[in-house]
Amino acid sequence: MKKNLLSAIKDANNYLNFEKDGTPFAGESMNFSGGMNATGTPDISLPYVITADNTTAGTLTDVVILNPVLGLGTTNNGCNAGVTMTYDVTGWTFLAFNYMLLNLNVYIQELYIECSTQAQLTKNITVEFQDPNGDKRTTTIVPRIKEANNQTTIVTAKCGFWLNGTTKITLASLQTTNAVTISMYPAIVGNPIGTIKGTGGATVLADPNISMTSVKMVQ
Repeated sequence: MKKNLLSAIKDANNYLNFEKDGTPFAGESMNFSGGMNATGTPDISLPYVITADNTTAGTLTDVVILNPVLGLGTTNNGCNAGVTMTYDVTGWTFLAFNYMLLNLNVYIQELYIECSTQAQLTKNITVEFQDPNGDKRTTTIVPRIKEANNQTTIVTAKCGFWLNGTTKITLASLQTTNAVTISMYPAIVGNPIGTIKGTGGATVLADPNISMTSVKMVQ
């Protein structure tokens, strides 16, 4: 996980140019825009939360639940027919979230996944994306239930991918009349405008404070 995060910081550094010398933290405790709260500590990571609901009478396979660049302007925003997608922030539609992603570049470090059945919970998730340098990458997330958490419908999964307009997320399958909610916690939030203004190119966030019973969303 640490190796992935350091690689992401390097990618963001190359693209966003945190520091002219190429070392974003050299000689400074924090040198990024908006990364500190009033107490002098990094802001807590809050998730982007989406829900995929299978409204069909059968199990679907290779279920695309996010595909902004290729999906905008197409039926169901590029997601599978029979799947209802929502972005779980009051006043926002899933379509608006897709448009937001065109101007967003955040590095996701952890997922919090909820659904009504244990069998659905452990289905693989494939993420295709481009990093800030334009390199295409693919990662497969394999959720595993931790018995110590005493949960059968909630799981957390460490990961490492960039959430932006190029990100495509596919579930291996989605059972009939089943909904899956995925909360995506960022570690880095890119800010190209800050680089242009000279106020810092990115915000590095503190580790998320995840409860196994509830999720606080990005507002």
